[in-house]
Amino acid sequence: MLNIFYQGDRLRKINKYLPEYLDFSQKNNHLIAQDCLSGLSLILEYLTDSNPEVLTFKTQELSETQFLANCQERKTDYALCHYYILKAQVLYWHEKTTQALSCLKKAEVILNVLNCKFQVAVHNFYTSLCLANLYPQASIAQQHNYLQKIIANQKQMKVWQDNCPANFQNMYLLVAAEMARVQDQNWQAIELYEQAIATAKADNFSQNEALANELTARFWLEKNRPEVAEVYLKKAHYGYSVWQAWRKVKQLENNYPQYFNKLASALTNSVKRQTIVNSTTSSRLGAVFDLATVMKASQAIAGEIILDKLLVKLIKILLENTGAQSWFLK
Repeated sequence: MLNIFYQGDRLRKINKYLPEYLDFSQKNNHLIAQDCLSGLSLILEYLTDSNPEVLTFKTQELSETQFLANCQERKTDYALCHYYILKAQVLYWHEKTTQALSCLKKAEVILNVLNCKFQVAVHNFYTSLCLANLYPQASIAQQHNYLQKIIANQKQMKVWQDNCPANFQNMYLLVAAEMARVQDQNWQAIELYEQAIATAKADNFSQNEALANELTARFWLEKNRPEVAEVYLKKAHYGYSVWQAWRKVKQLENNYPQYFNKLASALTNSVKRQTIVNSTTSSRLGAVFDLATVMKASQAIAGEIILDKLLVKLIKILLENTGAQSWFLK
């Protein structure tokens, strides 16, 4: 079930099968599996709750306090480490970076129990993202330490990427984009964000694709380019909607109400109710939100244009034509 979650399968699908797996683990007294699945249930409940004001991790059957006590009593560090990493991701997605980093530090103490697991790379990935997010407000000394940690993480991520690009390249590229951002390497950041989005999409990491779009939008908002940021925010909104992370969808709508009109809400509800088949949903929402649709039309006309490079070039032209180059480029 954890693998399905990390593969970016729709959360409703995971929720559908979770009780069956949990029941099986309980009947067979498989404590590690039971605690892993119980921890995942807390995460799924949090993600799929559309009320962003409720910040507790609990289900009708289980509280986080009871879950943590169970793990301690049963000595299921394997399940506990998984949970801390999952919770860190969720907290990071909801802009609680300091709390996310705290969870990652707790996981790091017992990370050896996940030896050679994919989640070790996820721990690396989100540690780097958290540090990059905290970097601008940090002291000079902290910034140095954060950057050195990210560089070390990226060195390891590069090894994983070289061995299995389909699993790790999108993570490597997104962290590289964030590193470029915090070091004011703006053109490099633009191109790396585009590569991260394209790679996550190609490798079917839907949640990472949505996250990459969101971070790209934040980058453009920092540069006072809301008209560019809007494109990426709507792509992120669509991605989180398809993934069915309703709390995150609602957070974006609350944080950026100027970009999400009645049409966006109506389309989100359509996806949530699943009244439209998947292919139709993708095409209709894509026509509204996905600038790549327009780009593909241009690609067909031009013949040999590469989509991601075209988008980057158009953004550069936009900036240069509006006189932005003099104050933006470095």
